[in-house]
Amino acid sequence: MMKENCPECKVHRGHKAGCSLEGKPRIFPTDEEFDESLKHPLPVVNPYSLAKYREFLRAKTNLASDFGITIDPAEVWECAARDFIPEPHETAAVIWAARGGRRALYESFGMGKTIQQLEILRLILKHAGGRGLIVAPLGVHQEFQTDARMLGVEITFVQRTEDLAATGIYLTNYQTVRDGKLDPRAFTVASLDEASILRGFGGMKPFQVCLL
Repeated sequence: MMKENCPECKVHRGHKAGCSLEGKPRIFPTDEEFDESLKHPLPVVNPYSLAKYREFLRAKTNLASDFGITIDPAEVWECAARDFIPEPHETAAVIWAARGGRRALYESFGMGKTIQQLEILRLILKHAGGRGLIVAPLGVHQEFQTDARMLGVEITFVQRTEDLAATGIYLTNYQTVRDGKLDPRAFTVASLDEASILRGFGGMKPFQVCLL
């Protein structure tokens, strides 16, 4: 392969008379050097590779921190009835939510959110002690009571802070918290069931302490 030596006088070897580059160091390689370089090309770095894109995404990702406790999978459902068979996603969700501490279960209807809430509270209180609170619409209280018995969990309906014992899992409705009759700060852990109902209260100020 041929290559010009001098970019000014376009002579392949040497220079024309009067060339300003005559006698100066070579800018281009010789034919032999050029041919040898073709045998060992430099690696081409693709600035748009998949690895670069993943690195870009990682730099932009804001992952939530963990504020909860780590649960041994063997602890999950340990108090439940013998004929209770959980779905794999239910166990995974319980462990994930307990570890995170500030988590939302955005699951479709019928995916077992009620039993997951109960088990999450039971496990957190097992490790941290104190009281647990579930805030739910009045219409689903019976469902919580039924599922709690299946899981071997005792829950108590309450509407005043004065009626609380030192420990236990308590169930109340949104109006009670909104009206200030029950203070969420008196609990170690709190769970909001059907949280979309908050849109009907004209604001979330009474419930912000549940989310911190």
